[in-house]
Amino acid sequence: MKRLLLVLCIAVIFAGCKANEKEADQTAKNVYSEAEQEKTENDSTSNATQDLESFDTVYKTEGLLGAIDYFNRQYDVFNEDQRLSYAKLIVEEVIRRSNEYEVLNNAILPMDSVAPPLYENVNYLYEGIYTKEENIIYINMLPNTSNYDIFERLSEDDVFGLYKAYWISDGNIEDFGFKVAVEPDTYQKMKRALELVYELRYETEYYDDNDQPVQGLNNFSKLTDDIKVGDTGLKSEAKYPLVYVEKNDLLQVLKEESKTEAYLPVQMDFVSRPFQSGENQEVQSDPMPLDDSSDESPLLASYDSKNGTTFYKYKSNVPVLFDLDEDGVKETITYNTTKGLISVEGYDPIEVDVMFAETEYFVILRFSDTYDSKLNLIGIIDFGPSDDYTTSFYGIVQTPDMNYGYYSLGTIPGMITPQQEYDETKMFDFNFKAVYLDHIGINAPVRLDIIARYHTWFGRNTFTYSPANVSLVDHGIIGLEHYVTSSKLSVIRDMIAYRSNDLVSDTVVLRAGSEVEMVATDNKEWIQVRVNGSLGWVHAEDVNEDHFTGFTAYD
Repeated sequence: MKRLLLVLCIAVIFAGCKANEKEADQTAKNVYSEAEQEKTENDSTSNATQDLESFDTVYKTEGLLGAIDYFNRQYDVFNEDQRLSYAKLIVEEVIRRSNEYEVLNNAILPMDSVAPPLYENVNYLYEGIYTKEENIIYINMLPNTSNYDIFERLSEDDVFGLYKAYWISDGNIEDFGFKVAVEPDTYQKMKRALELVYELRYETEYYDDNDQPVQGLNNFSKLTDDIKVGDTGLKSEAKYPLVYVEKNDLLQVLKEESKTEAYLPVQMDFVSRPFQSGENQEVQSDPMPLDDSSDESPLLASYDSKNGTTFYKYKSNVPVLFDLDEDGVKETITYNTTKGLISVEGYDPIEVDVMFAETEYFVILRFSDTYDSKLNLIGIIDFGPSDDYTTSFYGIVQTPDMNYGYYSLGTIPGMITPQQEYDETKMFDFNFKAVYLDHIGINAPVRLDIIARYHTWFGRNTFTYSPANVSLVDHGIIGLEHYVTSSKLSVIRDMIAYRSNDLVSDTVVLRAGSEVEMVATDNKEWIQVRVNGSLGWVHAEDVNEDHFTGFTAYD
């Protein structure tokens, strides 16, 4: 019996050992299988990484949009360094194109001719004409057409488009000219790449490492045909929304929005004919031969005032005859945009920075001001890197040491404009156009900095000629005038105002809930306000977010 029990115990122990051995074998097989699977996955990932195509390869075969799509498809396959490198290459190419097209933002200007516009719905352009009704820009296919090659590249671009921009606020729609920007759908595809490279601020703009907004990249909301008037559906948290509209009619949908910029895509059509003024003008696509022997006048437009013709527009890059110093002999004047020179016969030329300058034309003013200064001024408009319009002036004058010479006579804010093209009730005109006024001077917009921390604000003042400074001077800076302005704020806490711009003058209380119109300022300490028809003054230190609401700071 004992022997039988011993045999059974040995059998049980042996069976247990066999079971453990089988379990160990199975565990080993499982570990090996998992290792093989991991190796296969690693090999697969490694092969996928090795099979990734470079940005240059995809770009050459599929274009920039194809490269963007490829980046999004392979986003999870890229390692961190590859992802960032690819994103940078995408953004760099977008910025390169944006810089190339920047010239079109300012080069497409209404074309002024001696004859008035034939139709109210047509703006004449140097490159062609834009019809508002059709929303088409017709571009000359002539060899000497300015910027033709850039228009052609833009028309074939798979990422950028040409837009008509409008500023919309509280029932007003202001035409902001033409803009070039990334197409909205493409922008959405680019967001992954952009987020790796730049920082998004203000809900609509990306900023680079130098704290500068990246041009041409706009975070659009979209309006389509199914949107009804009064129900835009924007629901945008952006302080200044950018809205893509598919057609003109949809601008009315946005009319009651506040501080909104709308972009309307513009169709480009290329025509083989020069545009000419004349009755019953029509836009045609039929070729029209050029008469190369024609002696075309360099004068593009002239404008009259009560004292005769005082404002002239002349073509760039061709000789212009004008008696600049009123000695009875006409000097030859040339604005050479290739070399960046404005030259007057008999004098050394003056260099001009043409990177953002108007290159289609220059201006000559028969200038007179309040102090009986009379001289002829050459004016060149500069649009600046961010639509910071200025006009620089040049002329032949007598210096304080009694010598005559050809000099730069200073730069004023705003783009110089004849009276016929200025409307102070339009925000764009008030903020960006300088207008010449006979026997007064140049009335120009000045960006005010008195409360710049809270408010982006423009005032207007007179610029006259100072023989002592051999320059145009701002009456506000020399204390002759206050800057005239217009901006409204709401009082949120009772505060003190003064009868005059003096701390010892009589005071009144501005009550919370009052609407205050700021009408003038010295741009130093004081702001003149109007409340219920009465005028008073507030000190700049009191104009802050503790006392007012309604500030607008857009940069």
